[in-house]
Amino acid sequence: AEFGSNVWFYSAFNPKRAKNQNITVGVSFGATRELAFVRAAPQEGGDKVRLYFPQTNNGVFSFGRDANILWKHGINALQPEDQNGKGRISIILWGFAEGIIEEAGSPPLLGSDGQGPHGGRRRDRRKR
Repeated sequence: AEFGSNVWFYSAFNPKRAKNQNITVGVSFGATRELAFVRAAPQEGGDKVRLYFPQTNNGVFSFGRDANILWKHGINALQPEDQNGKGRISIILWGFAEGIIEEAGSPPLLGSDGQGPHGGRRRDRRKR
């Protein structure tokens, strides 16, 4: 798969919600699409780490709080020549899973700026 400008990477991390939401579960029905992840913080040398996972019919995925903090994610759009009119339905659930064990090295909920790793890239949506 090639990374293109047709994917909208979503940063689901929100410091307030992260206290009550620590799991994302998705199920996909219909035509196969590609779930793409891009590392939120640039790596050494400015490279962006990318991961791709096919979402097939009846496929299920899940990831936790750390993935929401460290990665942005989205569904790659099909190129015009690959579009065949076959549809896809995706159902996404966010919730709180009890009994999660925090691993050593897990990212903190809030950075020193109080915003977390995505704070510097947020647009100020408050009316001025």
